[in-house]
Amino acid sequence: MGIAISAGVDLAAILGRLNDTCERLDSHLSRLERPGKWGLTNPVISPMVKKLSAGKTAAVSALTYTFIDCNPYGVPKGYIWDVRRLAVSGNDPFAVISGAAAFPYIAEVAPFDSNTEPPNFPDLIDIATTTIPNLSFWSTGQVMLTQGEHLILCLKSLPNSQQINVSYELLEFMESDLAVWASR
Repeated sequence: MGIAISAGVDLAAILGRLNDTCERLDSHLSRLERPGKWGLTNPVISPMVKKLSAGKTAAVSALTYTFIDCNPYGVPKGYIWDVRRLAVSGNDPFAVISGAAAFPYIAEVAPFDSNTEPPNFPDLIDIATTTIPNLSFWSTGQVMLTQGEHLILCLKSLPNSQQINVSYELLEFMESDLAVWASR
């Protein structure tokens, strides 16, 4: 009889710990749910659509190459960014900026603005365009950023004091949701 009571007490203790663990896990998962459009929770954590922007004004005496780090904080740890759209324009998105060229690439750090061409462009995404404003669209998986990578925009031959605006849209996937990412 003593053995049966002891086994019962041990089983109750194990079930109690298991219940506590399940409650902590449930609490953690409920914090991960993100509110949807109508304030209802959405249990889908990944992917999340992000619309981001960056901007810069060329120097009063503009240098030949101007660089904009579109995501100065980089991709968050544990996430992958699938960049889908990039738009580049001046203050007036309808006005053409004559003689200027723009092209995006991926690097760990943006170089400083300069009159000399950088020694290399590590991961060139798109060919240079001599038309600003410019709009580029990419398919799933064409422009992927991982932790530590930055989307850099190189601008060549900007007019003095020219303001440049960049907006882009991406899908942010958790690395753990690789199956969701791979199925797209």
